[in-house]
Formats: sequence, C-alpha cells, structure tokens
Amino acid sequence: MFHSPRHSNRSRCRNLLPVVLAALVVVGWVLPCSGGVVEGIVLSRQGPVAGGRIEAFSSYEKLAGGSPAAVSEPGEKAGLFRLDLPAGSYFITAHGTLSDGTPGFSYHGLNPLTVGDVPLWLPIFLSETTAASCEAGPTGIGGTLTYKNEPLPHGVVSAYPLQHREYRGMGLLTNTLDEEGNFWFDLPAGRYVLIGRKRQGDIDIGPVERGDLYCYTAANPLTIEAGESCRVTIPCYPRDAIADYLEKDPDEVRGRRHLERRAAALWQVKVEAVGQPPTAPKAGSATLGGRVLDLAGRPRAGLYVTAYESRGLDLFQMHILRQKSPYMTRTDEDGRYRIELDRAGLFYLTARRQVGGAPQPCELFGLYTGNANHSVEVTAGSQLHSIDLIVEPIMP
Repeated sequence: MFHSPRHSNRSRCRNLLPVVLAALVVVGWVLPCSGGVVEGIVLSRQGPVAGGRIEAFSSYEKLAGGSPAAVSEPGEKAGLFRLDLPAGSYFITAHGTLSDGTPGFSYHGLNPLTVGDVPLWLPIFLSETTAASCEAGPTGIGGTLTYKNEPLPHGVVSAYPLQHREYRGMGLLTNTLDEEGNFWFDLPAGRYVLIGRKRQGDIDIGPVERGDLYCYTAANPLTIEAGESCRVTIPCYPRDAIADYLEKDPDEVRGRRHLERRAAALWQVKVEAVGQPPTAPKAGSATLGGRVLDLAGRPRAGLYVTAYESRGLDLFQMHILRQKSPYMTRTDEDGRYRIELDRAGLFYLTARRQVGGAPQPCELFGLYTGNANHSVEVTAGSQLHSIDLIVEPIMP
C-alpha cells in the first residue's frame, strides 16, 4: 500500500532513520533498491535480431562518449537479452545487424530508464543507422523523418542543446514536418540532440501514446559549426506496437515475458513533459508554482510536476496517476516549477521522477499535503506561487 509523504506517523519516525541505516550497515544488510534486471527482445522489421547488443549508460555524456556502464548478455533465444544493473537511471541503446547486412541502431524512448528492484522487460526496435552530412551554408540543421524507409509527413521534431540531459518536452526549438517529412532549424554553432514524434491524435505535445511514432538518429548528438549546414535522416518506430513494425506475423516473436511481469514498455510508462509554460501567463489563466525539495530540504531538479483534474473525486486516488494531463512541467536546477492552468477547479499536484502508472519502488515521489484530501483549489486568474512539494523514495 502506498503512503504519501508527511503523514504524521511517518514524520515521527524519520528522526530514527539515520540510526536504522547505521545499524543495517554494521550488521552487513543490503538495503532495498540495490539493483535490478532489464530483459527484453531486439527486433528489426523482419523479426528478432540475433546477436543484438544492448548498452546501458549512466548519463547521456557517457553515451555520447561511448562508455557504457554495462553491456547485455545474450538471452535464451534469438533477439533476447539481459542486463544486470545497479539501481539508478540509465540511457539504453541497441546495436545489431539488419537482414540486409546494414548496421542497425535504437535509442529507447523511455530514456533515462529508472532501474530498481522490479524486473523490467523492454521491446527494442532497430532501425537503420544514419549519419549527418554537412557543407558550407547557413548555420543550422535540417533533414527528413522516415518510417519504414518512407518520408513521414505531419509529425514534429525537437532540437535540444546537449546539456538538456533528458531530451523530453518541446526542447529549445520544435518544428512541424512538411508533406515530405522535411524540417529545418536555424541554430547557432553547438552540439544538439534531435528527436521526432508523430502522434495519432491532433496534438503535438504531451506523452507519446501506444502506436505513436518515436524518432531518433544514431548521429546524435550532432555538432554544428559556424557557417555549416547539416542534414540528417531520422528513422522512427511505433511505440510498443510490435504488430505495426514487423513485416512478419507478430506471433512468430517469442519470449515476450512482459505479459507475465511488470513491463517497462513505452505504452505503459509515460515519460514526456510539455515543457515550461510561457514567462507571462495568458489573460484569465491561473498558475501554480513553488519548489520541489527532498526530505533534507535540498532542491530536486528534473522532476516532473503534474496537476491532475479531480474529475469529481474528493480524495486523491492512485489510479489518477494513469490519467493523461496537459498540465505538466519539470523542475529547474533550483527545484522550481510553474504550471499554467486554463480552467478553475480542484487539482491534485504530484512530483516524481517519471510519469505514468503507480510509483515504482525507490522512485522519488511527492504529493501535495496541504490538506486532508491533497487537492489544490484553483480559481480563474489565481496565482499560487508558494506550493512546495516534498519527495522521498517509495519503499518496496
């Protein structure tokens, strides 16, 4: 059973926490959250890829430098893999050879993936490995998004500076694709990560749903020099829609143990955010703001803060976390957040490491605790800028 932070019985116990931890260290106990297993299958459009290599990186800087924290072991059947990792956050990539002998690559859309005591199962979709080409011209980068080697019209592509670190949300710039799947960014010289998305609905922001397309190139991060125009092709794959991706009957794919265990497939864990709202609120809108802190009072950067409409519920319930909400942002380096709301009502406010579903063991999570039902009442035009949230790891 989940307990929210700052319940009175827990607060009385927190003073004992250093003593308990010290005792466990003395007797040699291993605390929970020590590590976990990531398993899954590597697929091309022709089916499982034998000999695929999965790499886990502790940061995107390590990924860009080619320094993995761990490399997968082959599974019991073609395409299957296993990674044993210490608890933490990882960027997962895959390499393999496609059926025509060309190199394949994949960057998992869950990145960075949180690994804890709960085993995870990942389907990974290999696409052709692509590289950027550059020549003298206006400083910037353009290219084409493709799906199954065909241009992808009407999606969006976002450019993130390399220091962005997690590469979600709207990025530094976001452009829509033309009918031929083309895009262009005027960018200053620097290093950038490009990620594309195409949703089945009529919106261009928010979490990518099952069957939507996620697009990433092995050329990331791209380096742009002053006076240089670069182009790149970015291949896409469908979010956890194996039947849509394979050319063969999907029943030929074996070993999909995600039906029997808690999965980390993209359609079950929503990880994107809609980005920070404009600096100046729109006329008549309301805003919520404050800081996200841990139990020691330290600001927590990069956490997702979401406001969920109560939808008639007079008390927070865990299934609310599975709802899709357009009111989402991320904390800055000082743990600050601000969400703009276009309507009044009761909202439940949460802060956590990732979005979608119930919190996993060891995940940082915080819930507004300013009243008994955990709700924030918002009126038209109200500006509530002192709502702090406290996060702590969820215990197994």
